Parts: sequence; C-alpha cells; structure tokens
Amino acid sequence: MARNMTRSARDSGPVRTPRWRRLPIFTATAVAAVTAVAACSSGGSSDSSGDSKSPIKIMVISTLQSAAFGFPEAVDGAEAAAAKINAAGGVDGHQIEISSCNDQFDPNTASACAQKAVSEKLAGVVTGYTSYGNKILPVLAAAKIPFVGLIPATDTEWKSSLAFPFGAGSTGNFTGVTIKLYEQGCKKLGSIASVAAASIDTGKSVENAFKHLGGEVVYTATIPPTAADVSPQVAALVKSGAECVVTTIPPAVELSFIKAAYAAAPDMPIGLAGIDDEVAAKVGPAGKNIVKGDTAYPATSNELKPFVEALHAFNASAAVSSWSLNAYDGVEVIAQAAKGLDKVDAASITAALSKSTSVKVTGYPEPIDFSKPQPVKGLPRLFNPNVVVSHFDGKHFIAFPKPVNVLSALQAVRGTA
Repeated sequence: MARNMTRSARDSGPVRTPRWRRLPIFTATAVAAVTAVAACSSGGSSDSSGDSKSPIKIMVISTLQSAAFGFPEAVDGAEAAAAKINAAGGVDGHQIEISSCNDQFDPNTASACAQKAVSEKLAGVVTGYTSYGNKILPVLAAAKIPFVGLIPATDTEWKSSLAFPFGAGSTGNFTGVTIKLYEQGCKKLGSIASVAAASIDTGKSVENAFKHLGGEVVYTATIPPTAADVSPQVAALVKSGAECVVTTIPPAVELSFIKAAYAAAPDMPIGLAGIDDEVAAKVGPAGKNIVKGDTAYPATSNELKPFVEALHAFNASAAVSSWSLNAYDGVEVIAQAAKGLDKVDAASITAALSKSTSVKVTGYPEPIDFSKPQPVKGLPRLFNPNVVVSHFDGKHFIAFPKPVNVLSALQAVRGTA
C-alpha cells in the first residue's frame, strides 16, 4: 500500500513563521475572497494506487499566525499524528490527510475556514488554539462536521452537539488554577481579564469560585490585548493587598504583565493558562511565580513522551506545546472514532464519538467518556472535569502530584444540571 505521508508544515509557506513575529493580517472585507487561497493549505493529496479506500480528510483551523500572536506548531502536531497512523496502515486502510486554515485571530476568517471545511466535505476539524469556536461551529453544523479538541469559552461552544472538547475549557482551567492558589495559602485574589466578553466571563467565574472557597476578591480590572503599558493595573493590584492574581489575558500582553507584577511584588503567585515552557522562560526570574492550569500534563512529563517522540520523528524542530499536542490528540481521537465504521464521513464519525465511553487522549490523566456529560448547568459538553495544574521551575512546567477536579466548584458557581 502506498502511504500518504503528510507534508511538513515547514513546507507550507507562511505557516512556519516564528510564533512571536508580527505579521500582516487580512482585513475583514478581504477575508471571504482570499481565505481559501491564502489562509488554507493542504497536507498533500492521498496516493491511492493499489488501494481504493478514500482518505480521511481532517482540517486544522487554528491561529497559526496573526498580527498579535500565532502557534504554527499546531499543524506539526496534526501531521505528526497522521504520519504515525498512516505508517501503521492508516485506519482500516484509510489514510489520514491533513489540511490547515489559519484563522488569523479574526472571527470572519475563522468562519471562512469552516466554510472551506464544509465545501471540501471533510471528516473532522481539529485545532491548536482558536478564540472563535463560536464562529466555526455554526458553519460546520450544515455538514455535521465534528470539531474535536476545541477549548470552549462561549455558550455556542458549550452547547453544540458537534463540539468534543478534551477538558473543562477556559473556565475549567482557570478554576483549577484558582483552587490550587487557594490551597497554597492565597486568601485575597486579584482578577485581571481582557476586554473580550469571553475573557470577562471567565474572570467572573474565577472570582465566584474563589469566593465559594472562602477567599476574598480584592481587585478586578481589564487590560486590552494591545496594551503598551500595564503599570496602572499592576500598581492598583499591589495596593489592593492581593496575595495572588489570576489573569485571563492574551499571551502577548500577559508576558508584559508578568514582568511588571514581579517587579512590583516579587513573591505574588500568578495563575494563568495557555503558555508553554518556551514562552514562560521569556519572563526570566518572574517565571517562578507562574501557576498554570491545563487539560494535559506538561511537555517534559512522562505522560507526554509518546507525543514528543512522534512529533520529533515527524519534524525534529517542531515546538512541543499545548497547541501542537491539542491538534495531535484531535487527529488521534478522530482516528479512534473512525475505526470499524462501514462508512467513514463526518456524520458517522460524529455519531461514533457521541457513543464513545473510553477515549484515550495522549497526555491526559484519564480516558474521556463522550457519551456522558458532567452535570454542570450551562456546560452540556463538559466531559472531563480534571485540570492539571503546574508550576514553573525556571526551565519547565512541573505538574503538582494530583489533577484538580473542578466539578464541585463549577456546580457551586453555575448550578447542577
């Protein structure tokens, strides 16, 4: 059987730019016309010689590059999973084929990416990181395409039957961090959010969870994602008497905040989510204060060794991060669901996922049961309430001994379904 070894992201043009390089972004009016050409790329066509079975086509919709930030390694993660599966014969003889679409951190582009997935009749969509699942899912609904591994933050994402998140979403990750900070002795919390509605909502959940635990919220504020100066918020935070702070702000401004907070209060723990070893190292000694919540174990943990080996077998220079892992896991989960199906398409994979009771996800504490949502009001697509909380030792994130189960805290804040 001829194998379709998916094309390396290094060969896909602008996708492989450095993560923190500032790059041009298309205007909203140009998105619809150019997205299919400029933002989307294919991992190559499947070689079907000697085998009539069609490929299983999966798209990565993710913020690969933008004017603010980007995580191009998501494509590496997806293609590494596909390469590993294809090398072992595929899924019942079907090869995995990966394409990618950069949402450019823009809601209109994200929607256009989803339209591309529908027009190409893809079997599934995965992501490294996107803020616009609420724009992607309504478009995918027309073709019943599952969105696997998204990080929910909005009602649309939490309530769509096509959403298959691996963890408790932004709300759960930040709640896990909040619980750990309280357990570590912080009783007075500062909460810093972005100006985006989803960030503000997550911040409110953090504050309510902290109050439920018995703590006091002494300071709240917002910071725009393009803020050049965060010193006013830092000064007010310190003046409030906060003993720790949780930030739900974008990566670019978060680094500035961490450095400024460390300069003003060298021992104040900073709870956050969504940054990896490489990014945390950029803040120097301030990194010792970082406590991170995530759905999976840190990059250097034993639990992630299979992923790291597969990723670097595919591309030795690929970045090991939450985003490359998320896309890798998304492809693996779709492959698990497709196994044994008589007809492999989006609708059949969605149906199979909905019945899956023990899905193995690399780097996660326990298998996930997609057939049984956790009973939390307003979060009907919450399947896994465990959050892995880690601290930064200057080089790597190190997980605390046990994951934090956020189910009771979420139920206390939101109610029981």
